[in-house]
Amino acid sequence: MFVKEITKRYDGKAVVDGVSFEIPKGKVLSLIGPNGAGKSTVMGMLSRLIARDSGLVDFEGTEITRWKSRELSKRLAILTQANNVQMKLTVRELVAFGRFPYSGGRLTQEDNEIIDRAIAYMELGDFEEQFIDELSGGQRQRAYIAMVIAQDTEYILLDEPTNNLDIATLTILEDYLDRYEGIVVTVSHDRYFLDRTMRRIFAFEGDGKIRQYEGGYTDYALKKQAEREAEETETPKKAETATGATQKGQRTRGPQKLKFTYQEQKDYETIEADIAALEGKVEKLDKEMETASTDFVKLNQLVTEKETTEKLLEEKMDRWMYLEDLAARIAEQ
Repeated sequence: MFVKEITKRYDGKAVVDGVSFEIPKGKVLSLIGPNGAGKSTVMGMLSRLIARDSGLVDFEGTEITRWKSRELSKRLAILTQANNVQMKLTVRELVAFGRFPYSGGRLTQEDNEIIDRAIAYMELGDFEEQFIDELSGGQRQRAYIAMVIAQDTEYILLDEPTNNLDIATLTILEDYLDRYEGIVVTVSHDRYFLDRTMRRIFAFEGDGKIRQYEGGYTDYALKKQAEREAEETETPKKAETATGATQKGQRTRGPQKLKFTYQEQKDYETIEADIAALEGKVEKLDKEMETASTDFVKLNQLVTEKETTEKLLEEKMDRWMYLEDLAARIAEQ
């Protein structure tokens, strides 16, 4: 898949502005950046769920809009953030939708065997006859992932796939991606998931643009840090005459440089520790939820607390991305 100069505007503002990149065979990669940066918009344009204003998406040698939907669905699957099925479906019926491009709704023995394997892989056997709306958030996410697995495509697009997943299920997903021989593109805020599974990072670094980094999240963070340190070393000293007199009795004021505010500097010094602490809390809550699996009152309290903690973690990650970008621009002065 090759993407060239794709652009998307909302209310006259470019959310994605002339983005180009290539997705080579056998790569597992992720789009990262703060909320509103355009990650999910790019995913939508890659899958034809969102119409682009300009640019090209070349999929296996053909512009993606020229593909027939059924044929494209045999090659590309997507898991979106907003998975809202309006019909009353059981888990098995939902997973069976993954076979629709092949069977058109008339399941063959082969289709049923593939559905069985997907359900078993995501450990949904005890729930396969339950209705989707009766499941917990984590169980529903597992069902949607099983549907993607059953679709059996060469390309998988995953938008925040780790949302609502406990550690055990996250491990299953990571194992599947390790074994998967196709191409995976994700959007995720989960640093550990990115380190565990990703081989290339496309980072949104402001103004609707992206930049490519090889490796996982830690590799990306280390490269950004090295770039900042190199820029700080090379930054020339401020010219002594920059604010010198230009006319008798007059002095000009030099250009105002970017700098951290007091609060930004304070946040920058502590934010990685804050993120690590929140990630540790999420992990602790996952373990407590496993222990309290039969105490529904306690389990509901833990689920609520986990959702609150994950929201705080996402906000911290967005703040971290903003501060990292600001630090880079300060270093470039």
